[in-house]
Amino acid sequence: MNYNQLIEGDHYAWCSSRPRGKFPMNGIEVVVTSTRKKRVWGNDNASTFVDLKIVESGQIISNARARDIIDWWDSYKDERDYHVREKNERDRVGNEIRARQKATREAVKNKIREKYKIETEVSGYTQTFNIAIPRKELLNWLGVTDEDIDNLASNALGYDIRTGTSLDSGNPLRLVSNGDA
Repeated sequence: MNYNQLIEGDHYAWCSSRPRGKFPMNGIEVVVTSTRKKRVWGNDNASTFVDLKIVESGQIISNARARDIIDWWDSYKDERDYHVREKNERDRVGNEIRARQKATREAVKNKIREKYKIETEVSGYTQTFNIAIPRKELLNWLGVTDEDIDNLASNALGYDIRTGTSLDSGNPLRLVSNGDA
């Protein structure tokens, strides 16, 4: 605060090394016992320094910078309480959103388990879900057999993967290694 605004004996909020651009939540109630202007080496202008007494503990702080005094205690306390209420409201809303997301994932997981008898892992938050179903359970649920898989793989390769015979001629395939032609 400015030198002209400080009144000895009044209650102020003080924060050592006050952050710039943010509201300091850790202000301490102090009483200004004396004020003075002092010219510090390397600074052309005189700086204001104060002696403070911490209300709660009675401790005396000498030569504190006046710029670390935040505001009058009553004004500071009201604004700090407002910031605390706002933060608590943001935390409450965030906790509710996270709880609803978790409950939704659990509900989807439980319905899949109940309806299809499949154990799943469900992730995702808002618009889409990622559902991890173990391969064996998914294939059983869909009715896909090992024979179906073998037939599709054989068609893709052009030979029967169980017997090693060509699908076109029925002749056994002769496997050729490098150099044997």
